Amino acid sequence: MGEGRGKGTVPSSVKKGRIENQDNQFESLCGLRELSPEPVFVCGVCTAIGRKNRLFLLPLRGQTKLDGMASVPSRPDTLTVDPLSEPTADLWARYAMALDEIIDRLQRITSALRSAGVPFALVGGQAVALWVATKDPAAVRTTKDVDLLLRRSDLARARAAARTVEMDYFEAMGVGMFLDRHDPNPRHAVHLVWAGELVRPSDTIVAPDVAERTVLPGDYDVVSLAGLVEMKLMANRDQDRVHLRDLIDVGLVDRGFLPGLPTELATRLVVLLEEQGR
Repeated sequence: MGEGRGKGTVPSSVKKGRIENQDNQFESLCGLRELSPEPVFVCGVCTAIGRKNRLFLLPLRGQTKLDGMASVPSRPDTLTVDPLSEPTADLWARYAMALDEIIDRLQRITSALRSAGVPFALVGGQAVALWVATKDPAAVRTTKDVDLLLRRSDLARARAAARTVEMDYFEAMGVGMFLDRHDPNPRHAVHLVWAGELVRPSDTIVAPDVAERTVLPGDYDVVSLAGLVEMKLMANRDQDRVHLRDLIDVGLVDRGFLPGLPTELATRLVVLLEEQGR
């Protein structure tokens, strides 16, 4: 059973997780922690809502009251949405709006970091998309993720820069991220990858340094192609292999990359190249 700190306590109905309410920090049941001085924090993963120096929960059933806060009714166990209830045009508009929001989020955070003189590089799906676009814009694959490579030593300056565009720093399960104050959903976060550190404990190579970046048309600071390929081969998830196939398909990646890779990663790349007949 979790325990609250300060005046409030976690109700007995909560069986897992820890709630922290000390020094203006909170940790919700899912592990998402607010490190921001902003007064309101909404957890989009579990059912916790926090306010500065106060915390109350939305359990799946019943009501909870903490620290003298008003009781908050629970949300429904399930929410059913009929995908055919909206006209097709509205669905397309919503899709287009979602893409616009991704681009807006990317441009806001990168502009803020650049203005503050904080070095960074785009990595992940957005980096793949920008590299692919240099060869064939029609081959670009849509991605919702915005991932940035940062030096951990620059985090304080990066947080200050992010606040100028209404984004705040959070940590969830050890992963740093910037969340929009108007849409504090981890699914829509700008996720951070620490330069020169292992992305996962099981990895055998560290992430590239921020200095290993290229400025692509449009003034986008993107991790070098060699660094991106290495990161994708190291991660080796389905989505990473798809991204690598895209890079191979447009002619950006070939057997010339093999000599510079560790044996394990080179073997993975050979498999992908042979699949593409390269």
